[in-house]
Amino acid sequence: MIIYRFLSLCFVHVLAVVFCYAQQIETDYLTVKGNFDLDKLEDKMYIVRKTVFNKDEEGYNNLHVSEVYIRGKICLGNKTTLSFIDHDDLDESRGGELTYISPIPGIIIRNLKIQNGPSVMVVYDYYMFAPKHHNWYKYKTATYNQTQWDSFHVTFDYYDKVQKPLIGSKEQTISTIPKDPMLPKKPLKLIIQECEKGYCPKTYLNFIYYIELLNHIDIEKYERDIRKLAMLIRSYNESWGNYIITNYLKRH
Repeated sequence: MIIYRFLSLCFVHVLAVVFCYAQQIETDYLTVKGNFDLDKLEDKMYIVRKTVFNKDEEGYNNLHVSEVYIRGKICLGNKTTLSFIDHDDLDESRGGELTYISPIPGIIIRNLKIQNGPSVMVVYDYYMFAPKHHNWYKYKTATYNQTQWDSFHVTFDYYDKVQKPLIGSKEQTISTIPKDPMLPKKPLKLIIQECEKGYCPKTYLNFIYYIELLNHIDIEKYERDIRKLAMLIRSYNESWGNYIITNYLKRH
């Protein structure tokens, strides 16, 4: 009986060692600065991010990103502190991460990226500050989904009735849609001038910004300008330029 218990304990110990050996957890710490609540005071978001890596099932030493866990703390300039947790499945990818940015006051963007070779999916969830509830609510999602080097599409989802919060789980129901502060405000001609000076989109988020601009203008009226923009972007990223030509010029 004593021998049986000893062997059982050894077996459990071996299982624990094998499991730990097959799985690796990395912890890093991020700080995001911005004006999250529109009070003109600097706010900070402190993030503890734990990323889980698994080894190949075949026994090779290659690591795949499995999951990511977030513990976040938002410290507002008025000394208010808010906490949140987050989690996402990274689909056993070769590379993946979950981050947050605040490009303009009142907006927090949750950025999920999953990559396997030429396959890339980037999901941007846009949260807008609601003073009434002192929380941020998801009002838009932009997804960049690339299956091959030259095959991808960009989609947008807008939440104009029920919106999920960043803090907690109580959703917000809205009757009127507030103006989207992330919609492009620059005229197309000014954006073309910037591209001519070398300021073409160099990130997925920048490219999505351009695509949303094209979704909100008269394609036929600005066909010549759109073609010029596509050629400029094509000189930097051929597949991005071709995407504009295929989806905004060839269909007309």
